[in-house]
Amino acid sequence: MSSAPTIQKETIYQAIESLSLESLQDLASFIAYLQYKEQHETDWFLSLYQLFEPVRDAVSHMSDDEIDKIIGDAVSKVQSERKTQGRV
Repeated sequence: MSSAPTIQKETIYQAIESLSLESLQDLASFIAYLQYKEQHETDWFLSLYQLFEPVRDAVSHMSDDEIDKIIGDAVSKVQSERKTQGRV
């Protein structure tokens, strides 16, 4: 298993110093994208985690087999309903 190379901020700063104005504009756009992506991925995961908190609490006393059976029954029910409606 290989590890990711260590990135030194100073190396990045030096690389930025050598960029053209056009490349700096591209870099600024890319940094804005990374900041947006990082913020929204974190928000998405946290929102999903919080959304399912009541479910985790409700099944905390159940075994994995019990949970799997409930999920399997629910999937089978939906599949049966879809077949009845002509959708698979």
